[in-house]
Amino acid sequence: MKNIFRLLTLTLCLPLLLYPAPTAGASEVKGNASVTYDASFFSGSPPDDVREKALSAAKLSAWKNYIASKSPSDQKQYQKIEQDILNNLDDYLSDVTVIAEKVDKDKKAYSIAVRVNVNDTAFNLRINSSASTSSGEGSMFSFMFVARELTESKEFADKQTAIVQLDVDRSSSSRDSLDGGGASVAQSSSERAMAVSGGNVERKGAREKYSLLATTDFDSAFNQVLTDFGYEIIDYTDVVSECGGARENEIKNEFAAKDEVSDVVRKKAIAGARDCEVRFFALGFMNVGLAARDSVSGELKVPVSVNGQVWNLDKRLPTRVASVGPVQFFGLGPDKNTARRNALDLAAKKAAQIIASQLSSKNLN
Repeated sequence: MKNIFRLLTLTLCLPLLLYPAPTAGASEVKGNASVTYDASFFSGSPPDDVREKALSAAKLSAWKNYIASKSPSDQKQYQKIEQDILNNLDDYLSDVTVIAEKVDKDKKAYSIAVRVNVNDTAFNLRINSSASTSSGEGSMFSFMFVARELTESKEFADKQTAIVQLDVDRSSSSRDSLDGGGASVAQSSSERAMAVSGGNVERKGAREKYSLLATTDFDSAFNQVLTDFGYEIIDYTDVVSECGGARENEIKNEFAAKDEVSDVVRKKAIAGARDCEVRFFALGFMNVGLAARDSVSGELKVPVSVNGQVWNLDKRLPTRVASVGPVQFFGLGPDKNTARRNALDLAAKKAAQIIASQLSSKNLN
């Protein structure tokens, strides 16, 4: 009985030992390859050199599948450094696991399938470094992202109004007779009613209240990603202080009230950035939703939607060269503040990566 229990335990644990979970910051991909061999050098199982050749080809296949999953801008940037990465491919791969192999003696072929983890961090850093300028000094980049948080959402039930029209058809008959100088009247009547109904339904949109939210966590993460891409970040506060432009409170108050910024305010912000010789200026907005309990993890989940634009200020008229969103991200945490912080951190990193990739694909560094 004990042996059966041990065997059952080993059977249940074996998949975990053979197929470990992917590590953080890694993408799991699969690849396969088939290599022919010389029968005269083969007996029973393929020699080591055949296995190594097939394994290398399968890893390369997995890598190509990984690159195929990247965005068009990342693929374009990758083409510039492809040979350098391929020469050091093992630096980007880990946990290479053979999941299937087959020897076909009739076709004299050895086939293998593998699963590997690709180090996303290493790949992104390599892409980022290739995007930086040869002098090591990137273009000046300034940004202003405003966030507002939903504090109350009230939905109204549909208001229904019913109208009923009642038509009545009346009919009567009478008979008069004279008897002894007097008069008597006999009458009968009947009524028929018909009801016609109608009405309307009135719907009102939800009433929502927002409050401005500090963007310190977002700004730090956004700044870090763009710095890794080789850009020189200029704080928008310094832009306003030195060169003028729309003040932060002016931008924040407009967004909080209207969910947008007027052309006049946007023009002032861009003018201030241009006067400070900033090459790229980004203006973005975020809506942070109410926290809700996640059905899977049991933690609180907070949504953040991001929408932003980037302008190149090299010429007289600003040129829109990159954009992000509207796109939504979610953060989890044991409490509302942690979940919100995680959501802002994720939104910042993803938004910055999207923007930097778009600029890199246009050779705007």
